[in-house]
Amino acid sequence: MFKPLILALRAGYKVQNTAAEDLGKVEEVVLDETSGKIIYAVIAYGGLLHGGTRLIAVPWERLRMQREQKAFFFNIDKETLVRAPHFERNEWPDMTLPEWRERVETYFAYNPADETQIAEGGEFIENQPASVSLKEVTEDDRLARRVDFELFATKAFDMDSVYASSKDGHVTLHGIVRSKAEAILAENTALSTNGVGSVTVNLVIRKAA
Repeated sequence: MFKPLILALRAGYKVQNTAAEDLGKVEEVVLDETSGKIIYAVIAYGGLLHGGTRLIAVPWERLRMQREQKAFFFNIDKETLVRAPHFERNEWPDMTLPEWRERVETYFAYNPADETQIAEGGEFIENQPASVSLKEVTEDDRLARRVDFELFATKAFDMDSVYASSKDGHVTLHGIVRSKAEAILAENTALSTNGVGSVTVNLVIRKAA
């Protein structure tokens, strides 16, 4: 049975689409407590953050992390997002209800922006000038994101300084940590993530001032 666990992000990650429109911020993620997998990203849209903002739960696989920009890319037009099922910050839905999950999954299963993106050869924008097409989003990308949030869930790392990449089940950890102990924790956390076969630690230990 799905057991939702809500994790609040210390700093919201902005969300944009191909038109560079601001779609809000990811402020929470919803995990399945049993499996540890991320199921939904919760986008705060409209109004002031943490006050009067509508929240929209989006299936996690619909988002793509842009690590360098500390943001997410979501291939959806703004009008479609505005019409999506939403809720208020002080009135979260019962996410264990099959009918609620089906409504959300069904709504985001089809998006006109997807067809336009593929037909016109549109691309996901990620990092600097590099880009990946919608059809090229792979299990490697999804695995790297799972590791990122497993690291986040430990609450031991500055996630602005640490991130993972993946190739054929092999994960490489990049960035800066504060100690050898943190580097070991990061390696063990990545190794325990479902789907990870091996890990290379490419972490720099920040020397104390």
